[in-house]
Amino acid sequence: MAEALFCGVDVGSSSVRVQLIDSVGRSLYSTSCAVAYRVCASDPRFVTQSSEEVWKGVMRCLDGANIVDSEASVSICVSATCSLVVKERVGGELRPYSCAKDSADPDQDVVFWMDTRSEAETMEMNETLRDDGCLKYLGGAFAQEMALTKAKYVVDHIAKDRLDSVVFFDLHDYLSLKISELFHCEPLVMVPDCSHGTTPSVGLDGELKGWSSELLKSIGLGCLARDNFSQIGKTVVQGVIDSYGSWIGSCCGNMKNTLTLVAGTSTCFMISHSMKAPTDGIWGPFSVVLKSLSVSTSGFPTTGKLIEHLFETHPAYDELKKLGNPFDTLESLISTEEDRTGQSIHYSAKNMFLYGELSGNRTPYGDAAMRGVFFGESTDVSLRDMMLKYVCILEFLAFQVKQLLSITGEFEISRILICGSQAKNKRLIELLAFITGLPIDVNDSIDPHLSGTRGAAYLAYSGASGLDLLEVIRRLSPDEAKRYTSNTADIRLRSLLDTKYEITMDIAKQQIRYRQMVQLACASN
Repeated sequence: MAEALFCGVDVGSSSVRVQLIDSVGRSLYSTSCAVAYRVCASDPRFVTQSSEEVWKGVMRCLDGANIVDSEASVSICVSATCSLVVKERVGGELRPYSCAKDSADPDQDVVFWMDTRSEAETMEMNETLRDDGCLKYLGGAFAQEMALTKAKYVVDHIAKDRLDSVVFFDLHDYLSLKISELFHCEPLVMVPDCSHGTTPSVGLDGELKGWSSELLKSIGLGCLARDNFSQIGKTVVQGVIDSYGSWIGSCCGNMKNTLTLVAGTSTCFMISHSMKAPTDGIWGPFSVVLKSLSVSTSGFPTTGKLIEHLFETHPAYDELKKLGNPFDTLESLISTEEDRTGQSIHYSAKNMFLYGELSGNRTPYGDAAMRGVFFGESTDVSLRDMMLKYVCILEFLAFQVKQLLSITGEFEISRILICGSQAKNKRLIELLAFITGLPIDVNDSIDPHLSGTRGAAYLAYSGASGLDLLEVIRRLSPDEAKRYTSNTADIRLRSLLDTKYEITMDIAKQQIRYRQMVQLACASN
C-alpha cells in the first residue's frame, strides 16, 4: 500500500508556505517563498496581487517536496488570505482580469485582502440589508476585507459587455482548482448556494460561497447566482481562509474556553463553542469547520502592519537597521531605558497615546472609516522616540484584546492561545498576560510561520481519512503549549495601563463623534 502523506499549502500576505506531514504528524518537509502585493501609489485603497505569481510560488514549493510524481498517496489542502481572484473567460481559457486602478498591469488579477476600494459598495450593502438577519452573523455589518464586497465593486465597475465573462474565486478555491488540474484530479463539485450552519444562509467570514440567490439579487449581485452560480468559480475541495489554517494547526486539541489569536500582518481571533445565537460585534457562529462545535471569529486589520508602518515611516529606521535585527535592537533600547530610569518602559511612554486602526475596525465597531490617532507627537525623530512609539503599538495591541474580552463574556474565556509571527514577540505576550489577567499559551513545538500549513495538512488528513477534524487535531497535535502568566504585582503600573486603556477607548469614541460632527456640518451647507 502506498504511503499516505498530507500536504498543507498556506498563502499569507507576503509568502507561500508548504509543509508535508505523515500519518502521525511528523513534519517531513517544509519550505516557503516570497510573493509580492502591490499598493497603488496614486490611490492606496487599491491593493492587488498576481494570481500567476502566487501559483508559481506554490509550484516552487511543491516541486521541492517531490510529490507531483510521487508514488505516495498525497492529500492536499489550501489555506490562503481572504483575497478575491478575478478571471475572464476568453474562448475556453480563464485569463486574468486586471484589478489594478489603471488596468495597466493585466496580471494584477487579485483584489488583495487589504484592499479598501469598496467603501461605497460596502455601505450600500449594509444599508440594503440593515433589517436582514444575515448581518447578525457578520458582527452587524459587511467589512471591506470580505470577498463579497470586493466582488460587488468589480461588478459595479466592469463594462456591461464583459460582465457575463467574468469569474470570481476565493483565493484558496482558485489554488485548489489549479492543484486539482496539476494532479489530474476529478473535481469534487460543491454547490455554493448552501448555509454554513447559519439561518439565514451566510458565507463563512463573507466568502463568495454560502449565500442564497435571493440575497445576492437584493444587493445587485444576482449575476453570481446565474446558471447554478457559474460565475463563482468551480469548487474542487473545501479550503479555508488562512486564519483558520493557523488556528487548526496551533490549537493543541484543547479548544474549550479558549480565545485563539492568529497574529501576523493582521490579527484574526477564533472562539469555538456550543452556542447557536450570534454575538454583537463578532462574526458567526459558523458550524461548517467543526462538526460538533460552532466557531465565532473576527479580527483587527492592522496589527503587525502597525509595526511595519512604524518601520516604513519613522526617520530613525535606517539607523535602527544598521544596528542589527530591528526587534532585537528595540529590545536592547528598552532594557537600556529601564536600567536608566529604574522602572518599566511604560512610564517613559505614559503621555503617549495610540489608537492604531489604520484600515478600519472590524470588532467591535464594524466601522471601515476608523483611522489611527496618536497623541504625543513632537519634533523628536531619535531612536528613543521610535522605541517609545513601538511600546505604544504593543500597548494598543494588548488593549484591543482586552476590549474584545469585554464583549465576549458569554464564552467564559479562561486562556488565550497566540500563533502566527507575533507569537515570537515575548514582550507582547507578557504584556497581554499582564493587561488581560489571563494565561497566554504559545505552541512552541510548531514554528509560528508554519502553523497554517500544518492546519491545512490536518484538513487534508481529515478529508482523505474521513476522520472528524477534531479527532485529527487530538491525534496529531502536541498536548502542551508554553504558558506565560503575569509575574508582576506592580499596582502602580496596572493603574497606569488601566488608565491608558480607558483613554484609548475614549479616543475611539471621540473619533466617531468627530466624524459625525463633520458629516452634520457638511450636510447643513
